[in-house]
Amino acid sequence: MAEETLSYAIRFLPRAERDAVDAAAWIAQITGSEETAGQWYEGLRAAAGTLATLPKRFAVQTRESRLLDRPVRRLLYRRTPGSAAYHVYYTVAEDSPDGPLVAILHIRHSARRPPSRAEAQEIKDEL
Repeated sequence: MAEETLSYAIRFLPRAERDAVDAAAWIAQITGSEETAGQWYEGLRAAAGTLATLPKRFAVQTRESRLLDRPVRRLLYRRTPGSAAYHVYYTVAEDSPDGPLVAILHIRHSARRPPSRAEAQEIKDEL
């Protein structure tokens, strides 16, 4: 008998949704293509959706976990092999009021420095 795989709901916090929209707008601006930006955005959402199964497959990030007072993991999203990479920071809750949940906290271009204390506080305020 096959073991049933637990499925987690995926929820983007408002900050993460703003991050995604801002990144897509930036991509549209630098590429001159709304279509490319839309594909990037849809790909990001699909990549986050893969966290519905086995969300703990990515390592806990020590610094971000310390700043946010909870285990924070990071998915690296890249639309194509040569495109810019983005960090998708998230937490996993087994016992949220809505059941098993992956909360997407923040999306950040990989060339940027890690989140500052002030940014971490803004994220914590949304939790």
